[in-house]
Amino acid sequence: MEIAHETGEHFTDPYLHRVRGEILLSREPASPASAEEAFQTAIAIAKGQSARSYELLAALSLAKLYQSVGRPAEAHAVLAPALDGHSPTPEMPEIEEAQTLLELRTHGA
Repeated sequence: MEIAHETGEHFTDPYLHRVRGEILLSREPASPASAEEAFQTAIAIAKGQSARSYELLAALSLAKLYQSVGRPAEAHAVLAPALDGHSPTPEMPEIEEAQTLLELRTHGA
């Protein structure tokens, strides 16, 4: 993120914030607030850039976090709009993963 700041190239900022969130979550799984914030930042930046794939990836990470801490309604609320308009492709298996997560919530599993 420091290099992006120095160079002014910010197209990967959503990706970088999502990865930061994943790292924070792996370091402190019992304290997910910082990871949650990083994922939310990634989503906000991706929306601002109209970077729908990055938005979906960050939303999926945040939804999985919410699901793991017993917040399934919030997982659905963040993931459903990010997934809208995406169709599964071999190049992006996360789309199918996101659909599966939503189906679990919809079917009450």
